[in-house]
Amino acid sequence: MCIPGLDDCIGFGEEPRPVRDCGSERDTVSTGSQMKRVNKTVTKKDLVDRIAVQQHCKRVFAKKIVQSFLNEIVNELGSGNRLEFRDFGVFEIRERAERIAQNPKTMEKVRVPRKRTVKFKVGRLMKEKLHASNSEPSRPVEPPAPIPISDAVASD
Repeated sequence: MCIPGLDDCIGFGEEPRPVRDCGSERDTVSTGSQMKRVNKTVTKKDLVDRIAVQQHCKRVFAKKIVQSFLNEIVNELGSGNRLEFRDFGVFEIRERAERIAQNPKTMEKVRVPRKRTVKFKVGRLMKEKLHASNSEPSRPVEPPAPIPISDAVASD
């Protein structure tokens, strides 16, 4: 898990387990005469671990929810649908037309077939967060309060 200051995670009926140290949010890399800040890559596992702790649930349960969510995004975009998450952003499919490109090494003309791509338009909260990070360190967005399992199952 990547939760600073947290020594263990206790799920329902689980024993405490040690937390994996993921290092700092940003690392520094030496590039010749100057130091460059490099952002850390956050994986699905890191997100699942955070959600499990925040929602006080087992990691397996959080992983199923996250994977189901990602599968639904893929399915909807694959069907050509637009996904809108208020304040976060919008995912939509864009058709890219067939075009002629040029291989820069051989200067040979190459036909690039048409294809569908995913476009993401940033929402209000993310835009504010990105702009705030340029000038000052921003606060993390507060996670929602844990939902009791009985309420989550009953709302289906």
